Amino acid sequence: MADKNIKKSIIKNKDLPPFSGQTGKIRLRYRVISEDRNRASHWSKIQEVAMPTIASPYSYTLSIQKQGNTSIHEVILQWARPEITTQDMRDYDIFLKTNTAVGEPAVSTYSYNQTQEGFFSVRFLLDQNDVDNFNVIVQKATYDRIINTSQILVKTTKENL
Repeated sequence: MADKNIKKSIIKNKDLPPFSGQTGKIRLRYRVISEDRNRASHWSKIQEVAMPTIASPYSYTLSIQKQGNTSIHEVILQWARPEITTQDMRDYDIFLKTNTAVGEPAVSTYSYNQTQEGFFSVRFLLDQNDVDNFNVIVQKATYDRIINTSQILVKTTKENL
């Protein structure tokens, strides 16, 4: 029987490449290698695998401190990863929404800020005009830097000082 020599491999989420924020899928290829490792091998077609949806957002703490006599404020966002998770990852995309126009109502949209590697916190500086009205989204890292609502780990509420 040909199936008796099939070898299986398990790939953990931390080993997966970034996914597409637009489609919510990872594009993968695998290589089939013959038993003698050099006579016959080939690559599979590109497969698209949907990312599992984040069941519940992570808890977070947010601290804001004014930097001396300046109009600059330091914002530190820390999030707590659940104890047991199958969605172990190392890289996070950070998106920030601030005032883009002065006046009422405030005009704002989310924009990509940075990719955080390995830590469960992010630090950034905001000026006086932005610190009174901002939001932050943390999600799994994507290669196209687009927010995917099914992958959001942290979404802060609107901060008003």
